[in-house]
Amino acid sequence: MLFLKKFRTRRFRSVGLSPVVFAGVVFLVLGLQGQAATPETGGCDLKEESAQLEALTKSEADYIDTSRAELQIKKQILRKVVGCGVKETEDLTEKVGGITYNEPNIQRIKQRILKELMDAKNYYQVQGGGISDLDLVGSRNLSKKILEWRQSEYNSLSRKVVGFLALSKNQELINIAEKRIGQAERLIAAFKLYDNKDLVRLAFESSNYFKLAKENGLKAEQAFSSSFYQPDESIGLIKNSLESLAIVYKNLFDFNATFRGLLPKL
Repeated sequence: MLFLKKFRTRRFRSVGLSPVVFAGVVFLVLGLQGQAATPETGGCDLKEESAQLEALTKSEADYIDTSRAELQIKKQILRKVVGCGVKETEDLTEKVGGITYNEPNIQRIKQRILKELMDAKNYYQVQGGGISDLDLVGSRNLSKKILEWRQSEYNSLSRKVVGFLALSKNQELINIAEKRIGQAERLIAAFKLYDNKDLVRLAFESSNYFKLAKENGLKAEQAFSSSFYQPDESIGLIKNSLESLAIVYKNLFDFNATFRGLLPKL
């Protein structure tokens, strides 16, 4: 009896799923649903400089003084935008660098994205290096250049990072779910619970939704590995995978609750 009690407890705990884990899956789904493009200013607060430029339009100073003041304000805006951009890339680099899921392909994608982030940071630093020497026309041209670069290059990279962070967590959760489903199926077999319709149904549904989650997860991983990466496509695949995983984790959580109720009778 003592051996059987230990066996039951060990097996039951091995399938256990925390509500926090399940909530984390749902959070990832909702996060991808609300994922938006990166602000063009890199999250900078430019209210003060905007107010100063607005005040210049009402100033009675002569043209030369107004132009000089405008140039200084626009240089300050450029320095802020560059500084915020560098900070933004550093924050994303820290998040990507913190990924610990040690699957080889995920690690290869991670290294490639880290290089792209380093290139983006270098771009900001190079652009910022010449701000002091700009005239008014040059400041306007640089503003336009940085804006166009963010729209054509950086926003795509930023979305790729958001998607990759979700992908790495998704693949890690898939790995955990696969083990939990196997353990649930072994519990049914070990205690001969094939006649318990609730447990069998929950295990069966978990297995089916797991297959969908894994299929979409692999497609998303392949999309990140492609040289023709499409953010919307890959994020859509990850979202679909996470939605299937949310059902898997909910079913496994219900499986645990049902099995717990049966323990005194086994």
